[in-house]
Amino acid sequence: MYQYLGESEKIKTFCHRHEEACVHAAGGHYRASSKMAVATCTSGPGATNFVTGVYTCNIDSIPVIAITGQAVTAQLDKDAFQCVDIAKICEPVAKKTYQVTEPKKVPEIFAEAFRVAREGKPGVVVIDLPLDVQNTDIDFDPAVYVPLSFETPALKRKSRNSCTGIG
Repeated sequence: MYQYLGESEKIKTFCHRHEEACVHAAGGHYRASSKMAVATCTSGPGATNFVTGVYTCNIDSIPVIAITGQAVTAQLDKDAFQCVDIAKICEPVAKKTYQVTEPKKVPEIFAEAFRVAREGKPGVVVIDLPLDVQNTDIDFDPAVYVPLSFETPALKRKSRNSCTGIG
Protein backbone atom coordinates (compact mmCIF):
# COMPACT_ATOMS: atom_id res chain seq x y z
CA MET A 1 0.00 0.00 0.00
CA TYR A 2 2.70 2.46 0.99
CA GLN A 3 4.56 1.78 -2.26
CA TYR A 4 1.69 3.31 -4.27
CA LEU A 5 1.18 6.30 -2.00
CA GLY A 6 4.55 7.62 -3.10
CA GLU A 7 3.26 7.74 -6.67
CA SER A 8 0.33 10.01 -5.79
CA GLU A 9 0.44 13.64 -6.80
CA LYS A 10 -2.37 14.51 -4.37
CA ILE A 11 -1.24 12.71 -1.22
CA LYS A 12 1.81 13.86 0.72
CA THR A 13 3.58 11.21 2.79
CA PHE A 14 5.95 11.54 5.72
CA CYS A 15 7.96 8.73 7.27
CA HIS A 16 8.08 8.63 11.06
CA ARG A 17 10.55 6.63 13.10
CA HIS A 18 8.02 5.49 15.71
CA GLU A 19 4.45 4.35 15.26
CA GLU A 20 3.02 6.30 18.20
CA ALA A 21 4.62 9.50 16.87
CA CYS A 22 2.98 8.80 13.51
CA VAL A 23 -0.52 8.90 15.04
CA HIS A 24 0.37 12.01 17.07
CA ALA A 25 1.62 13.67 13.87
CA ALA A 26 -1.66 12.84 12.10
CA GLY A 27 -3.51 14.41 15.03
CA GLY A 28 -1.21 17.44 14.95
CA HIS A 29 -1.85 17.87 11.25
CA TYR A 30 -5.58 18.03 11.91
CA ARG A 31 -5.12 20.49 14.80
CA ALA A 32 -3.02 22.78 12.59
CA SER A 33 -4.97 22.53 9.33
CA SER A 34 -8.45 21.08 10.09
CA LYS A 35 -7.65 18.45 7.43
CA MET A 36 -7.79 14.75 8.25
CA ALA A 37 -4.68 12.63 8.06
CA VAL A 38 -4.01 8.93 7.90
CA ALA A 39 -1.40 7.13 9.99
CA THR A 40 -0.04 3.75 8.85
CA CYS A 41 2.17 1.13 10.44
CA THR A 42 3.24 -2.50 10.30
CA SER A 43 1.71 -5.40 12.17
CA GLY A 44 2.51 -6.80 15.61
CA PRO A 45 4.53 -4.50 17.88
CA GLY A 46 4.27 -1.68 15.33
CA ALA A 47 0.49 -1.82 15.61
CA THR A 48 0.51 -2.01 19.41
CA ASN A 49 2.72 1.11 19.48
CA PHE A 50 -0.21 2.92 17.80
CA VAL A 51 -2.50 2.50 20.81
CA THR A 52 -1.42 5.54 22.88
CA GLY A 53 -1.65 7.84 19.85
CA VAL A 54 -5.06 6.38 18.94
CA TYR A 55 -6.32 6.97 22.48
CA THR A 56 -4.95 10.53 22.65
CA CYS A 57 -6.46 11.62 19.33
CA ASN A 58 -9.76 9.89 20.08
CA ILE A 59 -10.19 11.42 23.54
CA ASP A 60 -9.36 14.84 22.05
CA SER A 61 -11.97 14.36 19.28
CA ILE A 62 -9.42 14.36 16.46
CA PRO A 63 -10.58 12.48 13.33
CA VAL A 64 -7.78 10.21 12.15
CA ILE A 65 -7.71 7.02 10.10
CA ALA A 66 -5.16 4.61 11.62
CA ILE A 67 -4.25 1.78 9.24
CA THR A 68 -2.32 -1.20 10.55
CA GLY A 69 -0.70 -3.96 8.56
CA GLN A 70 -1.52 -7.52 9.51
CA ALA A 71 -0.42 -11.09 8.82
CA VAL A 72 -2.34 -12.93 6.10
CA THR A 73 -5.93 -13.88 6.96
CA ALA A 74 -5.03 -17.59 7.20
CA GLN A 75 -2.84 -16.76 10.22
CA LEU A 76 -5.45 -14.77 12.16
CA ASP A 77 -6.35 -16.22 15.58
CA LYS A 78 -3.44 -18.71 15.44
CA ASP A 79 -0.80 -16.85 17.50
CA ALA A 80 1.30 -16.44 14.36
CA PHE A 81 4.42 -14.25 14.31
CA GLN A 82 3.59 -10.51 14.28
CA CYS A 83 -0.15 -11.32 14.32
CA VAL A 84 -1.96 -9.37 17.02
CA ASP A 85 -5.67 -8.55 16.97
CA ILE A 86 -5.17 -4.78 16.96
CA ALA A 87 -8.80 -4.12 16.03
CA LYS A 88 -9.87 -5.82 19.27
CA ILE A 89 -7.11 -4.13 21.30
CA CYS A 90 -8.13 -0.66 20.05
CA GLU A 91 -11.90 -1.09 20.53
CA PRO A 92 -11.93 0.62 23.97
CA VAL A 93 -9.79 3.57 22.83
CA ALA A 94 -10.97 4.21 19.24
CA LYS A 95 -14.27 5.46 17.87
CA LYS A 96 -14.51 2.38 15.61
CA THR A 97 -12.29 -0.48 14.48
CA TYR A 98 -12.33 -2.77 11.45
CA GLN A 99 -10.35 -5.86 10.50
CA VAL A 100 -10.84 -6.29 6.76
CA THR A 101 -10.83 -9.94 5.74
CA GLU A 102 -12.74 -9.67 2.45
CA PRO A 103 -10.93 -7.61 -0.22
CA LYS A 104 -14.14 -6.61 -2.02
CA LYS A 105 -15.24 -4.76 1.16
CA VAL A 106 -12.18 -2.46 1.24
CA PRO A 107 -13.77 0.50 -0.64
CA GLU A 108 -16.96 0.29 1.44
CA ILE A 109 -15.09 0.07 4.75
CA PHE A 110 -12.75 2.95 3.88
CA ALA A 111 -15.66 5.18 2.83
CA GLU A 112 -17.50 4.30 6.04
CA ALA A 113 -14.37 4.88 8.14
CA PHE A 114 -13.91 8.43 6.83
CA ARG A 115 -17.59 9.15 7.51
CA VAL A 116 -17.49 7.69 11.03
CA ALA A 117 -14.26 9.54 11.94
CA ARG A 118 -15.84 12.93 11.10
CA GLU A 119 -19.50 12.45 12.04
CA GLY A 120 -20.86 13.53 15.39
CA LYS A 121 -18.05 13.63 17.95
CA PRO A 122 -14.96 13.14 15.75
CA GLY A 123 -12.54 10.34 16.58
CA VAL A 124 -10.09 7.72 15.41
CA VAL A 125 -11.04 4.81 13.19
CA VAL A 126 -8.62 1.87 13.07
CA ILE A 127 -8.50 -0.29 9.93
CA ASP A 128 -6.48 -3.52 10.18
CA LEU A 129 -5.46 -4.78 6.73
CA PRO A 130 -4.09 -8.32 6.37
CA LEU A 131 -1.31 -8.67 3.81
CA ASP A 132 -3.30 -10.86 1.43
CA VAL A 133 -6.10 -8.26 1.42
CA GLN A 134 -3.55 -5.52 0.67
CA ASN A 135 -2.16 -7.54 -2.26
CA THR A 136 -5.52 -8.22 -3.91
CA ASP A 137 -6.62 -6.24 -6.95
CA ILE A 138 -9.88 -4.48 -6.13
CA ASP A 139 -12.36 -2.97 -8.58
CA PHE A 140 -12.47 0.71 -7.64
CA ASP A 141 -12.69 3.80 -9.81
CA PRO A 142 -11.58 6.94 -7.94
CA ALA A 143 -13.12 9.09 -10.68
CA VAL A 144 -16.64 8.01 -9.68
CA TYR A 145 -16.06 7.85 -5.92
CA VAL A 146 -18.31 10.16 -3.90
CA PRO A 147 -17.53 10.47 -0.17
CA LEU A 148 -20.35 9.54 2.18
CA SER A 149 -22.12 12.51 3.72
CA PHE A 150 -21.99 13.03 7.46
CA GLU A 151 -23.57 15.26 10.06
CA THR A 152 -21.79 17.38 12.59
CA PRO A 153 -24.18 18.59 15.26
CA ALA A 154 -24.15 22.30 16.07
CA LEU A 155 -22.73 23.34 19.41
CA LYS A 156 -25.27 23.97 22.12
CA ARG A 157 -24.28 27.01 24.12
CA LYS A 158 -25.30 27.21 27.74
CA SER A 159 -26.26 30.50 29.28
CA ARG A 160 -23.85 32.03 31.76
CA ASN A 161 -26.36 31.44 34.52
CA SER A 162 -26.21 27.69 34.01
CA CYS A 163 -22.46 27.45 34.58
CA THR A 164 -21.21 26.13 37.89
CA GLY A 165 -17.85 26.62 39.44
CA ILE A 166 -15.84 26.44 42.60
CA GLY A 167 -15.31 29.42 44.68
